[in-house]
Amino acid sequence: MAYMRGEPYIWTDGEKLHIWSKSGNDGWSDMEGLHGIAEASGVALHEQHADEFAVMRFAELVSEGKLQVTIERALQEWGSNFGASSLREFGSALVKACATLPSNE
Repeated sequence: MAYMRGEPYIWTDGEKLHIWSKSGNDGWSDMEGLHGIAEASGVALHEQHADEFAVMRFAELVSEGKLQVTIERALQEWGSNFGASSLREFGSALVKACATLPSNE
């Protein structure tokens, strides 16, 4: 299932989350201390690790008060992709459910 199709191309095969950069520029050359590492065009992470990252990042977005704007931006940019179907269905409910949680704004 594809989540993003474009410069970042992100999809899952049911076991791994694949993250690719269409141009091959993934930003490694810009990171301090990593000069000389060859540009990579993509990586595959075990879905379990991607899911764990996703829930940690979700909690940060709630804490930072950025959940609604991030959902809106994701739907505007990627909402036509099949991977966005759950976000289209539950995005508003997630914002509403998280509205009572404390944030660090």
